[in-house]
Amino acid sequence: MTFMKKIKSNDGFTLVELVIALAILAFIMTAVGTLMGSSVLSFRKSRADISVQNEAQAVYDKMSDVLMQSKKIVVHGYEVTFASADAAKTFLQDYKKVEDGKDGNITSYTECYYVATEEEKEALKSQGIDEGIIHYFESASPEKLIFVKEIQIDIALSIDVELFGEDEKDMMDALTGESVHVIKEQTSPLIYNINDTQRNTFTFDEKNVYYEKRHSLQTGLDDVISGDAKYNLYSDSLKHTLNDGTDMTSCIMTFDGTNGAIGLYIYFDDKSFSYLTEGMVKVRNSDVLEK
Repeated sequence: MTFMKKIKSNDGFTLVELVIALAILAFIMTAVGTLMGSSVLSFRKSRADISVQNEAQAVYDKMSDVLMQSKKIVVHGYEVTFASADAAKTFLQDYKKVEDGKDGNITSYTECYYVATEEEKEALKSQGIDEGIIHYFESASPEKLIFVKEIQIDIALSIDVELFGEDEKDMMDALTGESVHVIKEQTSPLIYNINDTQRNTFTFDEKNVYYEKRHSLQTGLDDVISGDAKYNLYSDSLKHTLNDGTDMTSCIMTFDGTNGAIGLYIYFDDKSFSYLTEGMVKVRNSDVLEK
């Protein structure tokens, strides 16, 4: 009898106890869900930030590498003149000013081309470009920054015997249109009388960076922008700027013709994250920046 009474007295949870338990469980689940959602968002942002940094470093490394090897450089962009060299230096380190493209120390900005030699200047003039906007690298000064729209960088490239396949051959230079005679001068190592020229072109269009390469002789190695340009898209995270309606970019360069050095600054962003790659590139052939 006593045992039966004990069983009957086990009535379970009351409704109030059940409601309280469910409320506590719901609170715990909500807290866990919020924490997991925050962790996922944080992970995605970190992954996006790392992606921007990787893109930025890849573009900078590629540009600096070909700049160091360059035998000819042609720059097209906008020349921005500041009140002083210190004002220009301060501008380079200030993301906000680069973002809106405005600064009280800017005295002028004009379209420009930069080259090294009279021959290169004449080549641009033959294309109908106004002589007044063509400048020499030697004339660059610390208070002037060049917002780059496009840069062409030529480097010397050895001829690959496996691609060339002949000891002697008359060819047409695909970059100049001139006829050239290529002869194998040595068998070990394999050396030809002339080098190939690889023309590397970086184009900065709003937030996009495009890259293509052409060759004077080994045209089978070309990687040219044609048709759908997305196949030559190197990055789509460039920090784009506008200044009074003028289309500008955030690839900025400075030139020191005396020391054969180029300052390279490229600004990238992805929503709230900004990243700057910068450095001084020493050109191995100092004549590249000299008239």
